[in-house]
Amino acid sequence: MLTAQSTLQDKLQSFEAGADDHLTKPFEPAELVARLTVLLRRAEEAHVARPASTTRNVRRIAVHSLRGGTGTSSLAVNLAVGFASIWKSQTLLLDLSMVAGQVALMLNTSLRRTWGDLAGVEPGELDAEVVDSIIYKHESGLSFITTPTFPSEIEAIKSETMAAAFQILGQKFDYIVADLSHDFSAVTIQALDVADFILMVVSPDMSSIRAA
Repeated sequence: MLTAQSTLQDKLQSFEAGADDHLTKPFEPAELVARLTVLLRRAEEAHVARPASTTRNVRRIAVHSLRGGTGTSSLAVNLAVGFASIWKSQTLLLDLSMVAGQVALMLNTSLRRTWGDLAGVEPGELDAEVVDSIIYKHESGLSFITTPTFPSEIEAIKSETMAAAFQILGQKFDYIVADLSHDFSAVTIQALDVADFILMVVSPDMSSIRAA
């Protein structure tokens, strides 16, 4: 908490609200850096010391906007790369903007296998090996799945198959970040339904706010 409120009651309220620290203004930049360094080190030590578990406590984050051009793909990609490269977490980025996905372009990757490879696969036939075959690995350590070249390919994927894929992927990663299309398609609704956090992105204009 970085604030001009400096009384003891203010500090207590900060900690009761969940803050890890309370720094009052004016402050010296060196002190801010020192405190953040301590907090990051504690978080890293806690992450390393966390006992192994047979099930992952996956966090699913959906980045959504009902208006194009608001930067949802940029936010989703950078957020996922941050989890993978800074926090060293097993992170998966899902490009679910099925008509005009930008994840492959932003990660400078050519399309070989995509969501389209699940077309015709029955939910009962889907397993971890099939899902792994469409996952790419970026140099940052980030794993990701891209959209197909042609929108018609996604129409051949059953919604039950996508739901089964989401279930399987949840067992393999610490974070799953989904870049969603600017609509309420079946795939978008599925991703929003299973998300733990939804980042709703708007731009500072009335049409964007109205859409949100």
